[in-house]
Amino acid sequence: MAAHGVHITLAQPKLHIIDQQKANRWHGKRIEFEYGDIYIGGLRNGFVGFYMNIFSKELDNIQKDVMVKDNGKSYLHLSICTSKSLRK
Repeated sequence: MAAHGVHITLAQPKLHIIDQQKANRWHGKRIEFEYGDIYIGGLRNGFVGFYMNIFSKELDNIQKDVMVKDNGKSYLHLSICTSKSLRK
């Protein structure tokens, strides 16, 4: 059901600009995080998604390090699965 599998979203191309060279420094690094409740989203945009809020000081620092432009609408979450790829 998920086009990209389970993943944590740090930036979205439509909302953010990142410095790719800085981002490459973090490639393959293991990062600890805590998680919260699972919630459903995407319904207003024509799909169903299951997500989990996550909390990590290290991920917050990575975002600040690599982000060139941030519109302030970002929040850390783990995407469990969505039906985005099934939208018509």
